[in-house]
Amino acid sequence: GGLSAEPRSLASAPDGSTVVATTDNGVLSSTDGGKTWSPLASARPLLLAAWADSKTIVGVTTQGSLAISADGGQTWKADLATVTSAQAIAASRDKAGVLEVLVVTDTGVLQSRDDGATLSALKS
Repeated sequence: GGLSAEPRSLASAPDGSTVVATTDNGVLSSTDGGKTWSPLASARPLLLAAWADSKTIVGVTTQGSLAISADGGQTWKADLATVTSAQAIAASRDKAGVLEVLVVTDTGVLQSRDDGATLSALKS
């Protein structure tokens, strides 16, 4: 069936094959264009999520830390860098394969280039 809870955020894999929704009922995943949704049971509750590539999902947990899955949401590395007042997230990989995470907060943009271990102010 459809989403079981109002989504906080939606994020689509680059090829559109999978969409994840962050909800009060946890992280849900759809592989059929949103017709049906199933829980990503291993995911911590997330406020925001973004895909960096076809396998890597980055999120901000409801506890205020980064979480990263390198296998499309099956397993997660959580309790990474702490972030408060996260309003938006983006993730990508550069040509060398380095994961870059950008988080917009109420005080500015934070960046991580060490697989979510630390966040620092984005340098202009």
